[in-house]
Amino acid sequence: MIIREALFHEHSNAQSLRIAQFIGNDAQKFDTLIQIVLNEEDRLAQRAAHVMTKVLDRYPDLLIPYLSETVRRLQQKKVPVALKRNFMRCLRIIDIPEEYEGHILDIGMNYLNDPKEAVAVKAHSMQVVFNLSRDYPELLNELKLIITEMLPHGSAGIRSRVRITLEDIKRRESKDKS
Repeated sequence: MIIREALFHEHSNAQSLRIAQFIGNDAQKFDTLIQIVLNEEDRLAQRAAHVMTKVLDRYPDLLIPYLSETVRRLQQKKVPVALKRNFMRCLRIIDIPEEYEGHILDIGMNYLNDPKEAVAVKAHSMQVVFNLSRDYPELLNELKLIITEMLPHGSAGIRSRVRITLEDIKRRESKDKS
């Protein structure tokens, strides 16, 4: 299978799964995919990003060598929503090395503070910031403040994610006290 051609051939969940199964845990095949996500025109990159999430659901550590490039891409001015959503979704499930924590935390907080940001990007960002706060408990208060402000005027999806995250924060705070 030629990944680029398969991405052009069909855009469907079934096709994304086929491509993801083809890639599996193969680092070279994943490199081909992630280079498309990071460097190609938006439409193809977005299709590849969808496949990327399918691969990383099973093999999350494949993203680790590409965190520097991922951060660089997410810090650009014009990043398609699909790329932000898919990258933040993937960042929720990996153990982010310390050297990237600050950058990814800044990206997540910027998404949370942007009133125009897409709901799914904000929802995944909440989880990424919450996960990073395990090593920085002082972030919990800041996260709590930001997401509590979203509650009254957020969409149903945001309100649901905020409630879940606030419950997680409460559990972590009571665990830290004991």
